[in-house]
Amino acid sequence: YDKTQTKVTGANSICGSSQTYTVSNIPAGATVTWFHPGVDLILTPSGNSCIVASRGRGDVKLYAVVSFCGMLDTFVKTIAINMPQYVYFASESYRTAYPNTEDDFGLNMQCYKNIGGEIDYTAHYENYSSITWTKLSSYPAATSALWSSNVGGDPRKINVHLRVANASLTLKADVTNACGTISNTYTFLSNGITCSAAMMRGVSDPTEVDYYDAYMSYQTLIITYKDEEENKSELMKIIISDKMGNIILEKTDVSIKEHQIQIDMSAYKSDNYYVILQYADGNIEPQQVAKF
Repeated sequence: YDKTQTKVTGANSICGSSQTYTVSNIPAGATVTWFHPGVDLILTPSGNSCIVASRGRGDVKLYAVVSFCGMLDTFVKTIAINMPQYVYFASESYRTAYPNTEDDFGLNMQCYKNIGGEIDYTAHYENYSSITWTKLSSYPAATSALWSSNVGGDPRKINVHLRVANASLTLKADVTNACGTISNTYTFLSNGITCSAAMMRGVSDPTEVDYYDAYMSYQTLIITYKDEEENKSELMKIIISDKMGNIILEKTDVSIKEHQIQIDMSAYKSDNYYVILQYADGNIEPQQVAKF
């Protein structure tokens, strides 16, 4: 028989449900043995056809061995199984000597603190054929947060350069294979704003202090000075951000009257907000408040 016309036919991918594969153009009297050298496929053979289910990820090979007149011929089909898989996201190298800390807010939203300089990051995915990066937003301007993708020819790698304090950049990764696309969003922040209070902690982060109490009273944010003797540094700035790290208010004309600062929050919706107090000596004090 003409072996050049013989092949394993069927779907190029298995994305959840099982698929049926057959060997085409084999002569009468030939027998077919199906196998897969691994655990990623579950085979239910029936002569010239085989029902295949998946329980793994990636590109796998399905083999059909045709026996005819004492001769054995092997035919192979490569199958992509299941959607891409997110593994983890991390900084890989520093263009300047600034470390970063990170909090993982789940598969679809990560928040990373970039204290300064250029940092290379790698989004570790498995079972993908392409990754496309797009910018969703930047603050305060496009030139404040620079980025590039495909660093070193690796589609998983990006370079982020937050050029000013209190800058933010949000990127989206669309990760695709034969089964479809998953999308993850990553937000990068420079020193001074935060995704949560935990984001302010790290080996080389500013020291976190506790000089004030912050709370909401109806439509007013009240920041109360705890103890005059404790504070050895002047309060320089108050930054208020939403829970996604977007700055909604920045106050530098800080004045203390009767050990209390009041900020009108009536223009902002009911939600959780993060209040960051910055001091002249570089220390910071993060607090969380809820506006109802």
